[in-house]
Amino acid sequence: MQQRGDSAERGEDDEHSYILRDDDFQYRNDLVKMMLSLCREDEAAHPPNYSLFPATIEHLISNPSAGRIVLLHKGDELAGYAILIPY
Repeated sequence: MQQRGDSAERGEDDEHSYILRDDDFQYRNDLVKMMLSLCREDEAAHPPNYSLFPATIEHLISNPSAGRIVLLHKGDELAGYAILIPY
């Protein structure tokens, strides 16, 4: 997995990912939108409280031992995410 800030050359179609950090403000709104979209596409029997998504993101960024958010990019565009929670 390439981390943001790697010096490797990336072509226009390169795919890369990295862990969301405190200073990645530009992606937080897009991440919430993607989370909402997924929940609407794949409805759960007990839907989550959507208003807590931003607080969940902040908690995971501030407490890496609680979990990580990995952002997936296609070129410069945010293409997906993964939320990894240890148990």
